[in-house]
Amino acid sequence: MRALRASELPPAIDAMLARALTVVSVTSMDTEAAREAAVHLATLSGAGTATGATGATGAKGPAEAPGAARATSPDAVPHAPTTGPAQPTDPPTTVTGPDVDRATELLERGRGLLLSRRMEARADLGELRSAHPELADEFERLTELLAAEHEPVAPGDAERDRLAKLRTSRALDGLVDHVRDRPGFGDFLRPLTADQLRALAADGPVVVLNHARQLCHAVVVSERSITALTLAPEAEEVAGAARRLREAVDVINAQGASRSSPAELVAAGAEVRRTLSWAWHRIVRPVLEHVGAAEPVHGGGSWPRIRWVPTGAFHALPLHAAQCTRPDCDQGGCGAALDTVVSSYVPGFQTLAHARARAERCGLATDGGALLVAAPEEELPGVEAATRYAAGLLGAGEPLIGAAATREAVLAGLGGAAWAHFGCHAASDPAAPSGALLHLPSGESLPVLDICRARPGTARLAFLAACGTARTSERLSDEAIHITGAFLLAGFPTAVGTLWEIDSTHADHVTRDFYGRAVGGAGQGPALALHHSVRALRERIPQRPHIWAAYVHAGA
Repeated sequence: MRALRASELPPAIDAMLARALTVVSVTSMDTEAAREAAVHLATLSGAGTATGATGATGAKGPAEAPGAARATSPDAVPHAPTTGPAQPTDPPTTVTGPDVDRATELLERGRGLLLSRRMEARADLGELRSAHPELADEFERLTELLAAEHEPVAPGDAERDRLAKLRTSRALDGLVDHVRDRPGFGDFLRPLTADQLRALAADGPVVVLNHARQLCHAVVVSERSITALTLAPEAEEVAGAARRLREAVDVINAQGASRSSPAELVAAGAEVRRTLSWAWHRIVRPVLEHVGAAEPVHGGGSWPRIRWVPTGAFHALPLHAAQCTRPDCDQGGCGAALDTVVSSYVPGFQTLAHARARAERCGLATDGGALLVAAPEEELPGVEAATRYAAGLLGAGEPLIGAAATREAVLAGLGGAAWAHFGCHAASDPAAPSGALLHLPSGESLPVLDICRARPGTARLAFLAACGTARTSERLSDEAIHITGAFLLAGFPTAVGTLWEIDSTHADHVTRDFYGRAVGGAGQGPALALHHSVRALRERIPQRPHIWAAYVHAGA
């Protein structure tokens, strides 16, 4: 055991700050939040209460200030190899205290700047519009300018666009300050406090996985405390695991002339299973042990909830499906996340607060309109039939199938939809965080920003049985603007998506099972319904996790 030094912790937030400062829509408020977060995370080893795995307080290090709290850390753990079993994992260092609270507040404000601006654009402006309609109009105008994207044509266009967005962002900051000066609007768009963050964990912990330049941390927010855990794998190890998983899935899903050989498919399948085992031992189980939810739920027991807020390379890992079922594993503590907790993903605490408020107002009853879109059977076998099955359970009208699913018809239906279902193709743009889109069966595209602008008034749930709807940008992965997240920003409190391309036949099974549980006699909530649907699919094809691990629940 050795004492943590303050110099070991700043890189965790330095990387976040560096990423934040590369975003064109950075604002003074967000920049200051990121800078202040760097200061607070740098003091994690010298403030609050820090304990090692046994709960004993570590010995005071030589650089520790008098009266400061202490931290212990496990010995260095080697990187996981690209092949072979996952490496043994020592218990993580844990740190709690007021500085951790403050750092978490600022981390939430400082990361995901594009996301925060879309959240602000989705803020409930009802009260402001009633009292000061001109300010509400100006707020929406500025946020629309920030969201607009322009292809550079002439030399210098990109720089001019960047400077224009910076001026717009500063104008929006000034407008927010102006609104806060009005009576009754002093808390307009204020960042969440530590107390508010803890309140969001009332039904289960929220875990921020911070991917940095070197060390990685799990910031665990519970109803009673906020704790920072230093994870065993460092940033390079996490990024390598995410890259190998992505490459393995691409090999499995390759079609046509690039179709993989049987030997390549076997190797890729083994890599997926190996990555899930690594994620269980190195990331997921340590977190679940900390929150007291690492043991399987048996029979009719109550399922604990956990929400993951991934950053960086953590976005590519199916944490909800992490498991080690290898009979030759010598590490101990083998198990599966699907057997212990119901997992959900959220881009951040603001999104969770927004989604939960919407869920409380709207509930999840089947009344209200439903928009159902599907590719025809000849394009995606099984998808149209499953969509019609869902429409019957929801009491909806005729789904938009094939050519009927035009961009105009979809946007018109989306505006008044309580339930939205898409069984079609999707694509993400690795070069742009807001470049993801749905390929509608009509041949048209529906960009992520158009989804954000839809603003349905009665939104309850979006089910996205499409390819890669929860895959975020590789260049700006902290921005977390992908298709699944876009439906949360558009006002849907909960959404179901996929991390990568899925087989339409299995999508048919999951769709029918999910709606039967969420809408039928079982009456399960969306998160629990998807959880059991994925467990059922895993039971049918346990050796093909690239299929069942793709499905994720997001939101409230």
